[in-house]
Amino acid sequence: MDTTCAFSLTRFDTTTTNVLALDTSAVYWTGTYVPVPGTRIRIQGQFPHARYMSFNTYNTIGRPIDSIADFQIKPEGGSTNPFLPGANRRAASRNYTVFIEFGPKPAKPKPNTIYAGTSEDGSPSPAGIFWYRVYVPDAGGDRKGNVP
Repeated sequence: MDTTCAFSLTRFDTTTTNVLALDTSAVYWTGTYVPVPGTRIRIQGQFPHARYMSFNTYNTIGRPIDSIADFQIKPEGGSTNPFLPGANRRAASRNYTVFIEFGPKPAKPKPNTIYAGTSEDGSPSPAGIFWYRVYVPDAGGDRKGNVP
């Protein structure tokens, strides 16, 4: 089932927000979700021109559930993950897709996938938050790391 949509993301600005010990060298975007049985969230993007990036999931009270760091994300076919050792940091084609699956993280997680976890009773979490972080965008670029 294709439920294509655009999430409304909130960018936290370290000059106006002082929660969660935000790093002043990073840019953060967050989005909330309510799981729909039989679906998952698909995030498509481009690796930023930056020192580091990651996706993280949290429950509604801020407890960390799962994460995936830049070097763990496999690029789309024909693209480059510039965060891998020896990779071209200036590669033009740098596309990726990451998924958020609703449920617990299995012993062998799927590639490019983070998990939303479960409630205390073992049922799927009723809601959650995901964060996208870009640390130290390259000099001369924008805060997003020069990607859309």
